[in-house]
This record gives sequence, C-alpha cells and structure tokens, in this order.
Amino acid sequence: MTARRRKTEKEENMLICPICRSRLLRERSRYVCEHGHSHDISKYGHVNLLMSQKGGNHGDSREMLLSRRDFLDSGAYGELQRKLALAIESYIEDNEPVIVDSGCGECYYTAHIKEALTASGKNAKIIGIDISKEALRLASRRFGGACKGEQASVELAVASSYQLPIEDGSIDAVVSVFAPLCPDEFHRILRTGGLFVTVIPAAKHLWELKSAIYENPYENEVMPYEIDRFDMIEKIEVSGNFLLKNHKEILDLFSMTPYFCRTSEQDRKKLDDLETLKCRYDFEILLYKKI
Repeated sequence: MTARRRKTEKEENMLICPICRSRLLRERSRYVCEHGHSHDISKYGHVNLLMSQKGGNHGDSREMLLSRRDFLDSGAYGELQRKLALAIESYIEDNEPVIVDSGCGECYYTAHIKEALTASGKNAKIIGIDISKEALRLASRRFGGACKGEQASVELAVASSYQLPIEDGSIDAVVSVFAPLCPDEFHRILRTGGLFVTVIPAAKHLWELKSAIYENPYENEVMPYEIDRFDMIEKIEVSGNFLLKNHKEILDLFSMTPYFCRTSEQDRKKLDDLETLKCRYDFEILLYKKI
C-alpha cells in the first residue's frame, strides 16, 4: 500500500462537534470548533460529546464497571487480549494509524492494542468512545498522561456508538469488543479498505457459569458473519479455561455479563454457595475490510 502523506498536527484529531459536525481542535482544556462550540475536557482527560444529556448517567453502572475491571485485570481473558492485539497489528500497514474503539469501556483491550502497535514501531492514534462517563474515568488510568495535553496519543470521548463524533472516511480501523454493532456508522468513518474488528461469544462461552445458575442452560446464538458493504477476511477462534478462585471472582464475572440483569433473584442465589468455579471462555475474533 502506498504510504499516505504524514498527518499534520491539525489533521491528527478526527473528532467532530456533535452540534454542527465540524472538526474539533484540541486546546489544553477543551475542544472547540470553527463555529465556537466548546466542549471541556474533564480532569480525567475525556470530553463529553454525547448529544442527549437526559437521564443522568448512561451505560453500565459503577458496580458493573468495577466488577469487569477486577475480572479482566485478573488475566482470565488474557489470551483474547493478546490475540486481538496481534491480529489488529498484523493487518495495520500504515505507520501512523488512527483507530477507534467503539464501546471501549475501561479500555482493557484498547490499551493492549496501543502497546502492540507501539512495540511494532507504529505511532498509533487511539480514540476510545463509550457512552459511560464512569467507564472513561477508569479508562484514563490505564493510559497515564497519554490522554492528557494537546499532543495526546489517546483521546477519550463520551458518545453513542450509534452517532460517533468522528469525521467521514478518516479512520484506519474500528474495534468493537462486546459492544453494540453499528455497521452503518463504522462504514461511514472508515476509509476505503479500512479494518473493522469485532469479538463475539461463541456457542459454549461461560457454559459452566450458566449451568450453575440455570436449570436448562442454553448455548449462545452466534451472529451471522455477513455484514453489508464489508468483506470478511479472517475468523480467529479463541478458547480455553480459567479458574475462579473465590466467591468474589465468581460474582465479578457474573456481574459483568448480560445474565446479571436477566436472572431472577432465586437463580442468582444459586451462586451463594460457590467458592470456586472452573469455566471456559469461547470467543470469535472477526475481521472485515470496508468495501
């Protein structure tokens, strides 16, 4: 691939104003557009670009976020983290790619993607998008000062995956890990030939956890692989086992799953007597190219 011309400082920011859709320029403590709309950067380093501010906090609760952070930091999904980062690095040819993690949460996977690209000599610009302000507060701790200052190599923005504050055709890769799939938005922001990567649970993912809770556990329904205006280029299967060593780890896992909100109190209580649980993970990493 012919290398694109080196991005200028001004071009490196692909965020756009949610009010007028013009490009945002980053200053020390805010983003501002040519029409004078100003969006303050929080002390944590993220900017709120969510159009609807109604209803207070959006996204996962703090309890769920902390449970997910603690579980992921235990390393149980470390193999997925490693293979995801390697897959993205292997398909990114540009030396200065711009990558969006849509529904990034606390940036467990995002941070490792950034590390893998840096280790391979690529100066990546990462944009993490999540609807939860609390998630991005936790995310900022993973990057230290990388999301602060005018030359930040990581930008964190509160926004909806269904209305991404990103310029058309400006992004080299979009990543979506257990987050809402918005193929129209992803297609809009990706350059032609750009990479789209998603991770989905395969049929037997967390089977033992479900067996402990439900009388008749069910396999996960795997989504169709075909996505309009994208070509699938690879599927990577990631599976294995991990051991939950105490009751807290079991509850951390359960609290971060969709089952947490769908399970009756009676079934939830079945976990009360469990102190250890050997469980399998079963994922599919799906990689697509925009056409």
